Amino acid sequence: MRGLIRSAGPDVPRECASSRCRCTFGQSLGRPWPRSVRQTAVFTKCDGVVDWQYCLSGKPNNDVEVVGTHLGLPFNATVFRHIAVRLAGSRARPFRRDSLRTGTTT
Repeated sequence: MRGLIRSAGPDVPRECASSRCRCTFGQSLGRPWPRSVRQTAVFTKCDGVVDWQYCLSGKPNNDVEVVGTHLGLPFNATVFRHIAVRLAGSRARPFRRDSLRTGTTT
């Protein structure tokens, strides 16, 4: 993170991208989410970078465990499926693991 801040140049305050950041965006990260925003916390116990326990939302219905690594999650079809189900909301049909291969959800 320090390298990222240094590479941004001298106009970026040292506290930027840290818990001490005071810019509008930095402050917004600490505010509660609007109730209209649905939350999903996707995590893997095999992350290898982040301790999975820090990824939990504290709301078991929002937490989704998948198999994968930290760098593999952006390419993980199961992750995308869980996100799609959450975005679809109540219109979503039950998820079946074999639907990833066939493209069906029923």
